[in-house]
Amino acid sequence: MGKSRRKFMKKEKAKVKIKESKTVLPKGQNLTDTNFKVKKIVIKDQVKPHDPGDLLTSRKLNVKDLLTRLGHHNINMRKEALEGINELLSNYQSEVITSYLAILLPSLSKLILDPTGNIRKESTKLMANIFSKTKYEQLEPFFSSVSSYLICGLTHIDCAIREDSLYFLDNLLNYVPQVCAKAASKLLPVCLDLVSHSNSVNRTLSLNLDSSSTSLKWRIKVLSRVRLLLSTLIQSTDIGENKESDKKDVPLRKRRNMYFLTSKNVLYSNLQLDCFDKVDDEVLMDFSLKNFSDAIIPLLIDMFIEVVPQREDSMVLNQDVCTLISEEEANILKNVVDIIKFLWEIIDKEENSNEKLNALSKNHGQNIISKLIKGRFPYELRSKRKRKEETNDLSCRLQNLTLCKIVILFGNASDWINITPYLKNLFRNADSLNKNECDLFVSCISHICNYSNNEESKYFLNSVFKTVMNSKSSLSGSFFLFLTDVALNNKFDIYHSESSFISWLKSLPKLLTKSKISALVLEKIRLISLRNYEPFSESLDTHIESILDNIPRIQVEGMDKEKGQFVIAAFLYQVKDWDEELVESINKAIENEYWGSSVTSFIKDIVNVK
Repeated sequence: MGKSRRKFMKKEKAKVKIKESKTVLPKGQNLTDTNFKVKKIVIKDQVKPHDPGDLLTSRKLNVKDLLTRLGHHNINMRKEALEGINELLSNYQSEVITSYLAILLPSLSKLILDPTGNIRKESTKLMANIFSKTKYEQLEPFFSSVSSYLICGLTHIDCAIREDSLYFLDNLLNYVPQVCAKAASKLLPVCLDLVSHSNSVNRTLSLNLDSSSTSLKWRIKVLSRVRLLLSTLIQSTDIGENKESDKKDVPLRKRRNMYFLTSKNVLYSNLQLDCFDKVDDEVLMDFSLKNFSDAIIPLLIDMFIEVVPQREDSMVLNQDVCTLISEEEANILKNVVDIIKFLWEIIDKEENSNEKLNALSKNHGQNIISKLIKGRFPYELRSKRKRKEETNDLSCRLQNLTLCKIVILFGNASDWINITPYLKNLFRNADSLNKNECDLFVSCISHICNYSNNEESKYFLNSVFKTVMNSKSSLSGSFFLFLTDVALNNKFDIYHSESSFISWLKSLPKLLTKSKISALVLEKIRLISLRNYEPFSESLDTHIESILDNIPRIQVEGMDKEKGQFVIAAFLYQVKDWDEELVESINKAIENEYWGSSVTSFIKDIVNVK
């Protein structure tokens, strides 16, 4: 070490030194000048003083401070800001929603585009919390900005952001479905682009290669949102039609092809806002539900054919009975058939609906029947040996009944041969049907029976009569209203001589002797009594004493008690056989005012008239 050091020093001394010049200052300038100005260094407080009325978190931050931190580059700062807003919402719910909703919604909606997944999920949860505590009238004026960020998220290049945007759409569908109905003309085409590509001729299915989930799972996610959105459209259309007659003082626009495309026609608010008139007319005119149906129905069929390409012996329990499918395949089948059915129902409420539905049936009817029904129907869920203890329904009844409804709507009477054996078999399991299945089953049977020239109509009507007479399930109640329409419609006169119909008519007066009866059923029985059916009149003569005796005890659900008693007492006027025993018992009850003063007086007047 020492030798190397000495060698280095010798080399340094041997180097040629450059002579440095010296600067000599004059005598007067060789001094240190102490005349300089001092400026204070001010460090701004991170927590500013707030007004006494400000809403503050536990960290002394108000809403504006938190919104500022939402745009911070640091992830933790953005996350803490979301937690702070959630804290304020929990402690000061009404104040936050009333005063700060206008600035909260755009700032939080913007986070759906955040590159960090945790921030997107937390903001989605926070928005769900806000939506659950916000009324539609409060949210509607600001929905344009919310929907803009939602559409940006659904069309984003990042697949993770697209997927999280679907959860954001779920919040809107769950808590404020009315606003989703207004934006349907924008959301439906975007959802279509999520599962397909458009070319010059038609659309083709797209593959979700840039995502961790499979194409099947991604399509199920998108289709489930489309199904919910269409369901929301149906509900909002029904609400709007019910309110149109009650809003005569509100000027309406000229009705467009689709009800939900005009913002005023969805729902009305007492609050008059300019945003009602700021509708993007170009978007509304460019979108047509009929064109959307023509685009999506072939894609829906292709999606199902892709996952269930053909029937194989290893997959079929009995080729004459059903086609076995997995849970995922049953899920996508449910979305496919529901979307097709909802599209038909919505178009049916448009102007010129018959023309559009005929074109829809002509373009897609046979394609649906050939690829979803023939050689496949009905479907059944494939059971798993490892889960024998589970009691899940494996029959896929809801999907099969929806397919029956689609065949009836899109096909001809000659196509019904593919579904009538299944419908006949369902009468044997009538007690196991739930409410949704009952509604679909009744709808299918009523459509078939409306064609009196159809050979199956007589069989189904007789089966319906037997079900109502013998079954105590919810299906019998649903079929009861259908049978009352049969009794009141002259179109079904050819069935009025059937023994099953006569037996059903005889059973109606006995319903008036029960402890409870609904107002709707009571009204239907009253209308049938006016038709003077002989079997009904004979049964009424037999049960009239029991009916009158039951008036003080019977409960009419959905009707004022005294009014219900008057309606039941009026059946006395329809009685034809006035024997001495009946007259004597009625007169005795009148003397004792058995039914109360008003009802007794009403019955006394009937007796005097008769």
